[in-house]
Amino acid sequence: MLLYIHKVFNYNLIKISIIFIICFLYASSLKAQSTTLYGVVKDSLQQPLVFITLIAKPTDKSKTMKYVITDDKGRYKLELQKNISYIISVSGMGFKAYDFTYIPLENFEKNIELVDDINQLDEVIIELPIVVKKDTIIYKTDKFTTGEERKLKDILKKLPGIEIDETGTITSNGKKVTHLLVENKSFFGGNSKLGIENIPANSVYKIEVIDDYNEISFLKGMTRNENMAMNIKLKEDKKNFVFGDVEAGKGNKNYYKAHANLFYYHPKLNINFIGGINNTGEKSFSYEDYKSIIGSPSSVFNINEFFTEKNTISQDIETTDVFKSKNKIGALNFTRTLNDKIDFSSYFIFLNSHNEDLKETNNQYLLPNSSYLEYVVNSGVRRKNLGIGKLNFKYTPNNKEEWSFKMLAKRTDNLDDKLILSIIGLDEKFIKSSTDIENYYVSGNLEWHKKISKKHAFSTSSNFIYDKKDSDAIWNTNRYILEGLISLQPAEVYRLKLLHQLQKKDFNGIFKHYWTINNFNILHTIIGNYYGSHQFYTKDSQLLEDQMTNDFEGYGFGNDLNFKLNDFYLGVYYNARVGKFEFAQSLFLHNYSWSINQSNFTEKNKWVLLPEFSLKIGSSSSYVGNIRLNYKLKSSFSDVSKLANNYYLQSYNSVHVGNDHLENELYHASSATYFKSDLYRGVYLFSKINYTKKINGIINSIVAINENSVFSYEMLSKPEESFAGTLIVEKRLKNFKYKIRTRLFSTKYTQKINSNISTYKNESASYRASVRTSHENFPIVELGFKQSFGNYSSSRSNYKFTTNEPFFSFDYDFLKKFIFSFDYTYYKYQNKSLNLTNSYSISNVSILYGKENSAWNFKLSANNLFDIKFKNQNSFDTYIISENKTSILPRIAMFSIIYKL
Repeated sequence: MLLYIHKVFNYNLIKISIIFIICFLYASSLKAQSTTLYGVVKDSLQQPLVFITLIAKPTDKSKTMKYVITDDKGRYKLELQKNISYIISVSGMGFKAYDFTYIPLENFEKNIELVDDINQLDEVIIELPIVVKKDTIIYKTDKFTTGEERKLKDILKKLPGIEIDETGTITSNGKKVTHLLVENKSFFGGNSKLGIENIPANSVYKIEVIDDYNEISFLKGMTRNENMAMNIKLKEDKKNFVFGDVEAGKGNKNYYKAHANLFYYHPKLNINFIGGINNTGEKSFSYEDYKSIIGSPSSVFNINEFFTEKNTISQDIETTDVFKSKNKIGALNFTRTLNDKIDFSSYFIFLNSHNEDLKETNNQYLLPNSSYLEYVVNSGVRRKNLGIGKLNFKYTPNNKEEWSFKMLAKRTDNLDDKLILSIIGLDEKFIKSSTDIENYYVSGNLEWHKKISKKHAFSTSSNFIYDKKDSDAIWNTNRYILEGLISLQPAEVYRLKLLHQLQKKDFNGIFKHYWTINNFNILHTIIGNYYGSHQFYTKDSQLLEDQMTNDFEGYGFGNDLNFKLNDFYLGVYYNARVGKFEFAQSLFLHNYSWSINQSNFTEKNKWVLLPEFSLKIGSSSSYVGNIRLNYKLKSSFSDVSKLANNYYLQSYNSVHVGNDHLENELYHASSATYFKSDLYRGVYLFSKINYTKKINGIINSIVAINENSVFSYEMLSKPEESFAGTLIVEKRLKNFKYKIRTRLFSTKYTQKINSNISTYKNESASYRASVRTSHENFPIVELGFKQSFGNYSSSRSNYKFTTNEPFFSFDYDFLKKFIFSFDYTYYKYQNKSLNLTNSYSISNVSILYGKENSAWNFKLSANNLFDIKFKNQNSFDTYIISENKTSILPRIAMFSIIYKL
């Protein structure tokens, strides 16, 4: 039966369209049952009023309340159901409330005049449904709720201007919320997804959306940033509670899962726990969750590139495209207010995983004078152990001074076993490898902030990082590999030992002075110094049967490199506002001094001037929209491994060697952004263009010897330029939401292969068009189509790719007890140049049962409904075009029991 359904979806997608047409016709009939009340709200001088709230409460409480706020021209538009009696309430800060009864029969224009209320007190103002105060919007939640809401997410969906996407990201009038606070304190590191899905709705009193949010409150107004915070104010009797959920499930073929989100909140104590175990490949704890709680130095410094963790751990946390998986995760977050001046917080994360993957690849090598095909089967078993601990202290002696100390420690121990089968023509070889990678990471940050007057303040930050990574690998192969590059002694099975070590010690200190010249001009001066000491060590050899070692050092292998870099910098930042224009300019002078100590000693010094400019035209108000222009000259140094001047093994068909003559890359980075969100017309528009051009950059220099390659690096003038563009348009029309996303990307870069310098061009374009229903008493249906185009070209060849992805989703909340969800995506890839076509489809379905006032829920789900065995994808890199077939987890049917606190 499933195979039959699968064929219907794959070869008869029009049936999905028929379902959507039915939804469209039904929604159209609903449209005919609704009318529009519209007009303009003005004051007694006939001036349009902005941010005035209109709430339509039906006298029949079983019907849904409607609301809207006026735009920058005072206009409003209320969509109301016919023949239902409404009480329309119009209110705004500083004006007397105006109520009237209205029974909609047809579209009707009604202009409203509000009268000044000179006696209105602050206590009364706060009770308005929405209050707008400069950069803060305050929602009084009981004006928008009906009592049926269970979680904070349910409330946010009813607030005008607030949007929540499928990842849990919150936007307010089109701008992303970057921090989630509860009673002015960060909730689990500011993680919005955890908060909106777990904080009980009946505990929320008010919601504040704060633009230009500053973590150091007394520096607000002295800096400019794009942060936005959402602060949840709790009811007085709800400031001490436990919430969360526990889930356990059993599936077919011994599949299982157990997961818990548990939170305890008290004004002076927060304890949060996330834990899970499963063999379904599900993410118990995502990389986004990790980033939100790991924290970083205060954003007022804007220098995170110096001391944030550079070696991503996303591969340690998230698992994708595997056919076997076991994961265990535990995360504990603890926050304690010791007294009015001292706050302490900490968190601990533990992860253990065991994953198996399988990939088949067809590689086409495109070399200047030759080309050949390779078939590769790559299977692997990865076992990962991760532990992280962090401590935060904050001391606030008064409202004009703050001290903070943060310390993070991390350890990973990963064991990676691989078996690679490579076939080129009639030559067949296998490489079995076992790699043990240990990583130790410690970082610390000490900050001090002091406001000495209304116009002057200081900040300092001192940071350090210690990062050590040891990789110990054993390779076993049946063939003489890398012939001509390494010298192997004869053996029935060749055994190679690879030892690679990388150690980094980074220190950074910065001092910043803020000067608020007036309300429209601010000036910052910055002085800082970064010092890094990086060591890179490699030792590659052959293990012989008589327990002796064939060391490769005599053939140019082996590295022992110490790289030291000192960056002393001075900077000035100036920001000015003139009407609708905001200018920001900065100029940094860097003195780079570095040394490379290996077989020889190299020492260099240079000065670099880095300007930055930005212009904002318009207002921060989403109704007005704005244009932003940015330009920055950037400088960066390469990884220490690219400086090593001896060979080291990288894969079964390549070795790498660095170049100690490399210097810092220098490149232009510019962007232009336009943004507008118009609630009156139901339109959201976002467009952005990025352009990057390297002045001096590092390119790959490759020497191909048969099927083997030697990778090195060279500095080249103007080696790369890239262009990227994004356009997002959303339109709300009655019970529909239309959305189009378009992305363009083009890069032109230079590579050197066998002494020939070649230019490569990689171009891609994609669009995603969808329409989604949004009627409250009807299933939420989304139908869309995504298409992408790729073109990869060089002086010798040109390859074109196309992918088509129709998708469909269906969510239905019925009988107030059941939630049914279904999604389907069909993926078709075409390589037009090689006349290749690959396709697969993924579908998931679930049904959740739970009574409205019951803590118990029951869920039946099926992932990979049609039991697809693998995914097909393409990739290209430098001179290799790859067709990949990756095995994935089979169909998993699961029955789960959920208990919500």
